[in-house]
Amino acid sequence: MFRNPRWAIAGIALVGMLVVPGTAAAAGLVEQAIAHMRAADTAIDHALQHLGEVDREVDRAVTREREADHELDSAGVKDPRLDAALDELQEAEASVDQARGRLTNAERLLDEAIHQAQSQAGG
Repeated sequence: MFRNPRWAIAGIALVGMLVVPGTAAAAGLVEQAIAHMRAADTAIDHALQHLGEVDREVDRAVTREREADHELDSAGVKDPRLDAALDELQEAEASVDQARGRLTNAERLLDEAIHQAQSQAGG
């Protein structure tokens, strides 16, 4: 490629100057990406905790709705809106369960991505 050894050495040095900083920058980006994935994982943990609280409150609302419905039945009053409210609460429970499943799946995928990135980064 180069007939003069000085040019060959200069070419090797130039390639080293271009490749090594690029490799270091890529490694830094991988570490930064891993840190962001871990932060996302922590946020998912918090979201799952809040979903647990939402689930408990929906259960409490279902219990109270059923108590109210029973009391109205005992008084001879029927309000179809209570049945509709119960349907909505059951839909909310299903939505919470679906959200929990999606968050759990996202957390698993993030954990796998973190593991893969660490493997590729050599750590």
